[in-house]
Amino acid sequence: MRYKVVTVFLVLVLVGISTVTASAQNELSERDKRSIESIKETYRTAGLKNDKEAILSLFSKNASIYPNGLSPRKGIKAISDFWFAPGPSTTVIDEYEINIDEISGNKGLAFTTGSTKIKGTTSSNGGKESKRYASAGNYLTVFAKRNGEWKIIKHIWNGKFKEITK
Repeated sequence: MRYKVVTVFLVLVLVGISTVTASAQNELSERDKRSIESIKETYRTAGLKNDKEAILSLFSKNASIYPNGLSPRKGIKAISDFWFAPGPSTTVIDEYEINIDEISGNKGLAFTTGSTKIKGTTSSNGGKESKRYASAGNYLTVFAKRNGEWKIIKHIWNGKFKEITK
């Protein structure tokens, strides 16, 4: 009887250890966290430079964005058309702050949450007319690791742009 109790106890300990080990092996590594932080920083700096290629390269080809109060945009072309639509006006981001509150996930899927503040200028009519705007809000970005590289697959935010009248 004692032998059976010890055997059952050892089996339970080994199962517990293997479960904890498997879980730990699937956790998001510090290296992955740094990679995701780097993507968010590249997103911010590319936004300040209006660098279309740099921004779009951070997204998977089937990514979706969910702008506050608007219909979702799915796929690189739809995302590009939303942010870089050709037209009579141009937008320049003057200030862009991204704060990461949380990074979590596992080896293949991760997310960040946080807040943003943006200030910019939209010019039209050959630069003769311009408006300043600002936005502050929260975001959720979901990343997937594909072929060893993290890409944004979903991005949603609730900041709403308001004209700065001064």
